[in-house]
Amino acid sequence: LRRLWTATPPDQNAINAKNSEITSLEVRMVEKIRALQGKIKAILTEEQLQKFNSGNKVQRPKVRKPNFRAGKDHRRDLGLTPEQQTKLLNIRQKHQAETQSLRFELQKKNSELKQLWKADQFDQNAINAKKAEITALKIRMAAKFQSMRAEIKNILTDEQYQKLYRRKPGS
Repeated sequence: LRRLWTATPPDQNAINAKNSEITSLEVRMVEKIRALQGKIKAILTEEQLQKFNSGNKVQRPKVRKPNFRAGKDHRRDLGLTPEQQTKLLNIRQKHQAETQSLRFELQKKNSELKQLWKADQFDQNAINAKKAEITALKIRMAAKFQSMRAEIKNILTDEQYQKLYRRKPGS
């Protein structure tokens, strides 16, 4: 899945197909966990059951998401001129404004997906559909990011650009 996300441009159909495979496995896994928890609950005393219920919430497994923010804020190391700093700030602000509605919509769709996972009965088609909507939004966000990155490249020297985008997250 990670390789599919890093393709330029990302193939939405391939990502949706892989997400569908992953969802199928996740649903089966969570259903098995719930069945096992039901068997465990059947043999517990009331006191044990209260302790068990307080610490065991079945949730969908966490999946690592692609990181499109490598080199996020390393202005100190780049040796930027005041003019470059101003231009970069303007580009970031413009990008934030352009993507605000997309980020809000993405947050909303992720919240809806969480609700689908919390349901007593899973609707795998609804989960896959919601994931497809999220994928489409992420691809639009990635395109906006690539556009911003191209604008940044026009402002920085080759050396500055290499420093900014060669960095690994957290280094």
